[in-house]
Amino acid sequence: MKKALTILVALAVAVCFSLPALAADAAKAPGPERGQGYHHKMTPEQRAEYKKVKADFLNDTMALRQQLAAKRVELKTLLAQPTPDGAKIKAVADEKVDLLAQVMKKYNEYLAKYPQYFKRYKYHHDGWDRKADKDRPRRGQPPAAPAN
Repeated sequence: MKKALTILVALAVAVCFSLPALAADAAKAPGPERGQGYHHKMTPEQRAEYKKVKADFLNDTMALRQQLAAKRVELKTLLAQPTPDGAKIKAVADEKVDLLAQVMKKYNEYLAKYPQYFKRYKYHHDGWDRKADKDRPRRGQPPAAPAN
């Protein structure tokens, strides 16, 4: 009896841990289209144009992203020193934040320039126009009062 109960509990625990994994992609199409999101619905011409646009964005921001990576390494190095210099750490951190702001500005321009490729970002990206979504309550906020 004890052995059967142990097996039953182990089986129940295994099922509890596996259900979220099985349900994660339940709404997506099975087969080769699974996990491709919005872009699998594009025609080959649209997909080629999207890849070109994305490559152009990556090429435009490559220098900034390389500088940002260098600042991250420099900041980690400064923080790992036995006696860190607070002023230098603050200066490097400020430079890193400025570089990240430049990259995000270019990213927002990129999203706004090609909205047909980024429908999934419409309501989730801070740099996007949320006119259609302004009245929807956010998590943890009460619903907006009805207009009279």
